Amino acid sequence: MPAAARMPQQAPVLDGFLPRLPTVEQEYARLQPMFNAVGYTPSPEQRRVHEAILAPGRTPDGGNVPRLVILGGGIQAGKSYLAGYHALARFPMDGTIWLVGFEYEDTIHEFSYLREAAVRLNAATRYSTSQQGPWDLRYVNGATVRTIASKDITKLAGEAPDGIIMCEAGRQTYEAFETCLDRVTPKQGWLLVSGTFEQGSNWYRNLWRECRSPGNIRGGVALSLPSYSNRRFYPDGVHDQTFWERERQMLATRPVDGKERFAERFLGEPRTPSDLVFKDFSRLLHVQEWADFDPAEDVALWIDPGYDPSAFAVLFVQVRGDTICVFDEIYVNRMLNHEIMTMVKNHRAFPNVKRVVMDKAAKQHGNAQQSAFETWSDELSGRNGGISFATSQTGLSVADGIARTHDKLAVNPLTNVPYMVFSPKCRMLAWEMEEGYKFRTRADGLVHSDSPIDENNHAVKALAYGIVDRYGLSNVPGKPLPRNTVETMPWDAAFQRRRSGYASAATTATGRR
Repeated sequence: MPAAARMPQQAPVLDGFLPRLPTVEQEYARLQPMFNAVGYTPSPEQRRVHEAILAPGRTPDGGNVPRLVILGGGIQAGKSYLAGYHALARFPMDGTIWLVGFEYEDTIHEFSYLREAAVRLNAATRYSTSQQGPWDLRYVNGATVRTIASKDITKLAGEAPDGIIMCEAGRQTYEAFETCLDRVTPKQGWLLVSGTFEQGSNWYRNLWRECRSPGNIRGGVALSLPSYSNRRFYPDGVHDQTFWERERQMLATRPVDGKERFAERFLGEPRTPSDLVFKDFSRLLHVQEWADFDPAEDVALWIDPGYDPSAFAVLFVQVRGDTICVFDEIYVNRMLNHEIMTMVKNHRAFPNVKRVVMDKAAKQHGNAQQSAFETWSDELSGRNGGISFATSQTGLSVADGIARTHDKLAVNPLTNVPYMVFSPKCRMLAWEMEEGYKFRTRADGLVHSDSPIDENNHAVKALAYGIVDRYGLSNVPGKPLPRNTVETMPWDAAFQRRRSGYASAATTATGRR
C-alpha cells in the first residue's frame, strides 16, 4: 500500500478554517429516512421540535453546551410519539440514549413507540417486552436505549449518554433535571425535557420561561406543542375549528381562569400556579453559587425545631452588605436535638457561629423534658467566645413572616442583586419556596384563604424567624413594632419591655391615657 494511502486523512481546510458543522437541515435529512421507513410524517409544529434538538447549544458568550429543549405539550399533542421516533431515528448516530421518568411507567409510551418501530424495521437485536420496567433495547449496530426511574436519583449514573429524554418531566425533581444535564455534558449531547404543565412541578414551568428568552445562560430552547399539532385528531392543524370550539366552551364555563387553563392544557403554555405562597421566588435569581460559605464572615443559625415526625430545619446564614446568603441547610426528620447539634458542631462553618434564632415554641417543654431552646443554649452558649440566642418575636404572625420574606426576595435596584440568595446546597429550602408551601384552593383552583397550609414550610419558617430577628417587621400600618437588635438572654422579656415602652410613648403622643 502506498505510504500516502496509509496516512490518516486530514480534515479539509477551507479558507484557513476547520470544516463547518452540519447545518440543522443536513442533520434533519439524516433522520428523514427512518421517519419515512416507519410512516412518521411530523407536522410543522413537531418538525420544529426535532430541529431544535439538532441545533447546536450555545451560551450567550459563544460557549458550547449540550442541546437543551424544554417542551411543554398540550394534551394528546403527540409528544410521546415525537420523542420515541426521535430516539429511533438517532440510533445510527448515538451510541446510548436514556428515557428517564420519575417511575418506569412514565417512559412506557415513548419506549413502546420506539420498540415497535425498531422491530418492524428489523433494527433491534434485543428488547424488553415485560409489563414491568426497566426496559432496554439494543440495535443491530450495538447502540442501546434504556429506561431509568429518577425517583432513585442514584440510578442516573454509570455512563455518559449521547441523548436523554425526560418523560413527564413535571413529575420529576429539579435535581433529576440537573443530573440529566450533567450526564449529557461530557459528549455535548442532547436533552429533551418533555411533559405537560397542568400537573407539573413549578421548576419545570420556570425553566421553560427561562429558556424562552433568547440568549439564556443555559443555551436552551423552550417550545410548546399545541394539541392541534397531532393531525390525527385535528387534521386542519391551527385552523381546526373543533380545537378552537373547545376554547370557546372553556371561556364560557370558566370566565375567571378559562383562558389560562386552555393555554396550559391545550397550547402547552405554563401559567403560574395561584396557590404558591412565594410566586416571586426564582431559581435563576435566588439560587447562586456565590452564596457559599465565606470563612471570614460570622454565621447565624436560623432554626425551626421539629417534633417527631415533623421536619427539623437549620439554615446556615451570613449577611454580606445588603444581601442575606443562606449557604447551607440541615433538613431532617425523626432526629433528636443532640443528634442535630452533633451535625452542627461538625459543620465546617460552626467555628463562625455567633447567633442562633429559633421558633418561640422551642421554649415550650414537652413531657416535662428540657425544651429545645434550653437544650441548644446549654450546649452551645459557651462556644466560639459566646453564642447569643433568640426566639422568634412574640406575636409574630404567619402573615408578618411571609411579608418580611417577600421583602428580602426583592431585587436591589442599585445592584440588580436580590436582597436574599441561597446556595444550590439548600435544596429543601428552594423546594419549599418553589413547590411545597401553598395556599388552600377551591375545586376550581382559585385561592380561597389568605392562610397557607401549615405544611412543607419548615425551612421558610426558619427563614422568617431569622429575617425578623435581624431586621424587624415590615412597616405595616397599625403595627409600630421597633426594629430588632441583638439582645442578651432572656430575649423575649427584653422585647416585651421595648414593645411596652413604644406603646406607652405612642399613647402619650396622642394624648390618650
